[in-house]
Amino acid sequence: MKNILSFLILPCLLMLMHPGVSCQKIEELDLDKLDKYIEEARLAWQVPGLSVAIVKDDSVVFARGYGSKEYGKPGKVDENTIFSIASITKTFTSSALALLDDQDKIDWDDPVGKYLPDFVLYDPYVSKEIRIRDLLCHRSGLKTFSGDLIWYETGYSREEVLNRTRYLKPAHGFRYEFGYSNLAFLAAGEIVPAATGISWDAFVESEILKPLGMNRTFMNLDGLKNDENVASPHHVNLVDDETYVLPYMKWDNVAPAASMNSSAMDLTRWIRFQLELGNWNDKQLISSENLWETRELHTSKPPDIGSSRIWPSMHFAGYGLGWELYDYHGWKVIAHEGGSDGMLTRLVIVPEEDFGFVMLTNSISALTIGLEYYILDQYYAGESYDWCNIYLNNAMGYLEYTDNEWNEYIESADRSQKPSQSLRDYTGTYSCDLYGDVEVSLKRGSLVLDFVPSDRLIGDLTAFTKDTFLIDLRDMPAFPQGTVKFELDNAGVVSGLEVYIPSPDFDFTELELRRVK
Repeated sequence: MKNILSFLILPCLLMLMHPGVSCQKIEELDLDKLDKYIEEARLAWQVPGLSVAIVKDDSVVFARGYGSKEYGKPGKVDENTIFSIASITKTFTSSALALLDDQDKIDWDDPVGKYLPDFVLYDPYVSKEIRIRDLLCHRSGLKTFSGDLIWYETGYSREEVLNRTRYLKPAHGFRYEFGYSNLAFLAAGEIVPAATGISWDAFVESEILKPLGMNRTFMNLDGLKNDENVASPHHVNLVDDETYVLPYMKWDNVAPAASMNSSAMDLTRWIRFQLELGNWNDKQLISSENLWETRELHTSKPPDIGSSRIWPSMHFAGYGLGWELYDYHGWKVIAHEGGSDGMLTRLVIVPEEDFGFVMLTNSISALTIGLEYYILDQYYAGESYDWCNIYLNNAMGYLEYTDNEWNEYIESADRSQKPSQSLRDYTGTYSCDLYGDVEVSLKRGSLVLDFVPSDRLIGDLTAFTKDTFLIDLRDMPAFPQGTVKFELDNAGVVSGLEVYIPSPDFDFTELELRRVK
């Protein structure tokens, strides 16, 4: 879920200066070399803790922890430490629906409305025609992360979140373009109780986790309460060299998209199960045919010319049903990333090599992506670029660029233009159907903006230029500074506001907030 694409814009010229990786396939990893590289990369990225496990030929050949569970505390990460796996939850949701298809309780091509008659999208045609398959491959027409503010730290139930999707305007034509959607996976998960009478949470736990013996995998935070071997989330500011410990976020209202937590060792069971195409201890839990279907390309995201120069062996990329897909060194790779506030996990499987691995970290960075390509290159040829360092250099450059860009914007504004209204005249309740109410109040001589449905989103406003104020969200270090622009009607009375916070994960401009009192 947490978008780290900003770290992935690699300078092509840098890569063109390097020789290509050897094409001699060795199918073997130097685990001591890998162990050393992982720890050096973790320290360079300032990631507090990391856990890595590798599966080859149905055996766990590597499982180790690095660093600490919480910054500044002595507890060490091991292979059984629990992390949030966030959007890797989607791979469990798609597999659960594959099982329901096996049981003839659903069909991939059933209309969503057959099970969720109240699920309505902005376009009536799409509401009628959208199928289960469409939900699972991100081709509903919504742009990436559209509507995520509806569920993020709000008190809305799953049903209430889905009811508000009808107000989201599509950015693309239906089935025309990829748009990563947590809301679509929430809808997909809610098909489970509609078809079975059993909640998504209980179904995944009883039909998947229990048979696989995944005893350190939990559907939500409740299972973590009495467990001491749990990593804490962190925000690491590489530019300012600061590390903050963050609270866990409870995402039960979007659970089928992002709520699960697990350990490296437990996820090796999930990797082995996927490599065996649904067979576990000589019992076929999910049909090979349906698991194969989840790995078929449904929505294409072809590499652009820049990516092709960096990864000349990559010819396609896209999404199946709950899985990312791409080719690398001639292999078809299935993978998924899971990002929450202060944690990032990456799971990678190469089916034809009977090979897979998982990396769990307690901060957000591109370390996992760097390790992904390093491990694949090492397995393929015994050598690799220093991917982690390449990504780190690029990340530092990008972060400095964005900081400078924002500072230039601030410095170029005409700060001599004072607010056109008294501060009290900006106060009031602003609302939109999509999100609900936002309240602006005057406290101790300053404006405060409260996103009412959320327990955590509260921002302090500072006069900037005329009717635009700067906003800094309290205790949310991962969110950059943004702006709040108040709109006036023809009579010069405040009638609405627009929030802009340049977060890659949430589009605040989707909130068309009008003053209601």
